[in-house]
Amino acid sequence: MRPIWLPSGSRIGIVAPSHRWFEGHYTAGKEWLTQHGYDDLVEIGIDGQYRRYAGTDEHRISALNEALHRDDLDAVWILRGGSGLTRILGKIAWEHVTSKPLIGFSDATPLLDAWGQRGHIAIHGPVVHSLSRTDDASTSHLLALLQGDSLTPLAGRELVSGSAHAAIVGGNLCLLAATCGTPHQIDARGKILALEEIGEQPYKIERMLMQLADAGVFAGIAGVALGGFEGCQPPDGATWSLEDIFRDWFGALGVPVVMDLPFGHGSENWAFPVHRPATLRDGALHLVD
Repeated sequence: MRPIWLPSGSRIGIVAPSHRWFEGHYTAGKEWLTQHGYDDLVEIGIDGQYRRYAGTDEHRISALNEALHRDDLDAVWILRGGSGLTRILGKIAWEHVTSKPLIGFSDATPLLDAWGQRGHIAIHGPVVHSLSRTDDASTSHLLALLQGDSLTPLAGRELVSGSAHAAIVGGNLCLLAATCGTPHQIDARGKILALEEIGEQPYKIERMLMQLADAGVFAGIAGVALGGFEGCQPPDGATWSLEDIFRDWFGALGVPVVMDLPFGHGSENWAFPVHRPATLRDGALHLVD
């Protein structure tokens, strides 16, 4: 039996440590949660607004610290991604946090990494803001992951053959690059590195991959799991593709590489637990207990 991380009826804290959210998307996300048995929702400091953010840095870190420390919550679900979390990441009061699932992606990538590093359940999956716009296969997978049901592997396309069994880490490429050279830089040694992105031109994708390489992030990795790269395609008429770029960067590492996996910023966003074991083989990512 798989562990049940978030049964129906669990009390979920909703927090907004990044961008300001839109009422329609948030309302639709709450409706989805309620329809699937998660109707005990606690909003923590989500009503702030400062420039593009959901409140000042002080407001957002206060709310995030409260959510991570409260022992009456069964989980914390990030309301929206965007930007702003790296502004407050170094101000998290890690002492006396209470272990609980933390769910989100995109701007939450370094927070999930830090949470999972400390042995807590960190789930790379849809934020509340995107739940209603995530396809049925992805949300069914999310529920199965949270409620201990059997899981279907994430199917992609094999770029470099091989097999790896290791913990999976990573998430949004831009955030991983942004934390290089900081105390929050990801340590992917011996792990499967997951990457996804949205709205970046290929030359920027390569620049961020170069930054990760120069920072030593690729050294000793066990495999590479590439998700969606929405709006990142080469211009019309180009004689090369993102696949060519990925082959250039990862083909010589001697590790298995799978691309086109269904996670990221598109309607397909299958969840996976960060810093938990997975197997990469035969063009698929298999989540294991």
